[in-house]
Amino acid sequence: MATQLENRNSQIDELTKDVNNLRSQVDEQSKKISGSVKSDTLIQDEMVNGATVVEGEGITMTLADPIAASQSDQSSSNRVGTSTNIRVITDLDLQQLVSLMFQNGAEAIAINGNRLGAQTSIRKAGGHILIGMTAIQSPYTIEAIGDKSALAEAMGKKKLASLYDSFKEAGIYPQVSKSNSITLEAAVTGEVKYAERNE
Repeated sequence: MATQLENRNSQIDELTKDVNNLRSQVDEQSKKISGSVKSDTLIQDEMVNGATVVEGEGITMTLADPIAASQSDQSSSNRVGTSTNIRVITDLDLQQLVSLMFQNGAEAIAINGNRLGAQTSIRKAGGHILIGMTAIQSPYTIEAIGDKSALAEAMGKKKLASLYDSFKEAGIYPQVSKSNSITLEAAVTGEVKYAERNE
């Protein structure tokens, strides 16, 4: 199962590169044909939907599962027959952090290098957290483009004291750093298909 997942992730990585290359070619050809500058509204829509590469200042938040969780993963005997549940980072935690970033002015976000678009989900499946169809694992790096000072303050320990306290109790210690330049690749968008009735 793990080998199949790794192979599938490798295939997804290769396809992602192909999609990004093709998207760049389409953008270049579109510029040649139109010869016009995109409107501010279109640029903003593409950025929010993850349809284009974006670069700008922002923040990086890193957090990892507690050491006890990784030790437990290495030894199944630590899990079997014990009543102690080890708290790890969940898809809901990542959803909450991403939501808070967007609420506080983030214009584009990626988790472990996976850009979030309009149709990108953050969910759990088979014991793994998935960003879209890509499995990710601890440590988690959330990059957000926007006003770096405002985002750093909004996502800091002072503003989110109760959240940081709950993480601390589990041995999870989020770190936030500002950056003058972050580049996020475009999101991989799947084609929306609808069921059709056979006539």
